[in-house]
Amino acid sequence: MKKIQIALTLLLFTQVHAQQDFHSSLWYSSPSLLNPAATATMDEDYTLFTNYRAQWLTALDLPFRTNQLSAEMKMGNEKLNSGWFGTGVHFTNDATGDTKIMTNAVSIPINYVFEMSDDRLFSIGFKPGVINRSVNTDFQTWDNQWNGVSFDNTLLSYESSARNYTRIDVGAGMYYKKMWRNRSKFDIGLAANHLNAPNAGFQTIISQTYRQYLFHTSASIALKNYRFMLSPQIIAFFQGPNRDIIFGSSIDFLLKEGSTRTTFRQQQTFGVGLNYRMNDALIVSMMLKMNGFQIGMSYDAALNVNRVPTKTVGAVEVFLKYSWYKGQKRRFIH
Repeated sequence: MKKIQIALTLLLFTQVHAQQDFHSSLWYSSPSLLNPAATATMDEDYTLFTNYRAQWLTALDLPFRTNQLSAEMKMGNEKLNSGWFGTGVHFTNDATGDTKIMTNAVSIPINYVFEMSDDRLFSIGFKPGVINRSVNTDFQTWDNQWNGVSFDNTLLSYESSARNYTRIDVGAGMYYKKMWRNRSKFDIGLAANHLNAPNAGFQTIISQTYRQYLFHTSASIALKNYRFMLSPQIIAFFQGPNRDIIFGSSIDFLLKEGSTRTTFRQQQTFGVGLNYRMNDALIVSMMLKMNGFQIGMSYDAALNVNRVPTKTVGAVEVFLKYSWYKGQKRRFIH
């Protein structure tokens, strides 16, 4: 009976949020996944990123999980005087547990970064892409399979055994970043995703995806005479009737000083953070950065335990990121 109650609760919750995009507690580790204008705005020339998230671990035998992969690169930054082009590829795979609803999304962000000065940049970008969603009805039971005592999967359901669709999806955004010589940084961005409102329904069902509008900003504030930085961040999503706001901060402890003008010695830090997703969860995180690598993880402690019986376990997320320069001949970095 408990399993049935959990399934019904999650089903209702999923229907309400059916047109809400994937969540990420560590969004600030790769903002270009949300805003194409943030693509290739890092100091380095190339970046590889991967992220894994699992939700509702204690409520379902197969938790909801999301995998993300991305790659970014600068183009023309050594030849263009006013800035550079940025491009890359993003891939997201999302699966909804034992219902086997699978979503695959691929996009190619493209932007142009205007280098306003040595310490300021502004960029605009867009990302064309495709979304493929499928569901396999073999993993579900239907009215026609009820034999009077239980559901019998050997009976014909008279339902299509597999359904899928592929839709074009388009997003756009703008991004601003300010840097200081003491390693302090500030950025702010606006983006709109699903601008063409692609149909999210199977077969003849029409269910247009809500357009998503988001605002994000973050900073790294170097405190004089202290070997740590304060890094606040906030992001707000608006998608149809859905609202998602996350805000908080992390403290990044300096493990090793980096060069301010060359790429020979990079800064090494260890950070711990606390964020709050409004009306949902507290998010604790930790992150290590050294030698071009970043690794981080977070844990969502659900606060509204009456809505979904998760025993406070909302989600676990982990990411790995690697960024590097074309060569060591570059004489100045921000």
